[in-house]
Amino acid sequence: VMAPHEYAGAIMELITKRRGGSMETKVIDDNIWMFTARMPWAEVVTDFHDELKSSTAGFASYDAQIDEENPMEKANLCKVEILLNGDMVDVLSFVAHNDVAASQGRSVCKKLE
Repeated sequence: VMAPHEYAGAIMELITKRRGGSMETKVIDDNIWMFTARMPWAEVVTDFHDELKSSTAGFASYDAQIDEENPMEKANLCKVEILLNGDMVDVLSFVAHNDVAASQGRSVCKKLE
């Protein structure tokens, strides 16, 4: 991620919220900083761009690449199943990281109300 330095806090918070790790910060010039981090691909493809633009007033940009040395890592995932009147609804089931599974499940249920 490259952005003006005044958005550093928002960018670091976003990367951490999206389970980013091994974060490094490099000063490009007086105004622009570059943030490098390892992040699960699922976190990048689900609204990362929109959240990044929102939190930096549109000034940030990013590039994603696959780590050739460690393309995949184990993750703590679980299957979330939604029950409707005691019956499981397959089309509402999804896989999520354990840290966010409960909140994502609640979000789906709230939309069903």
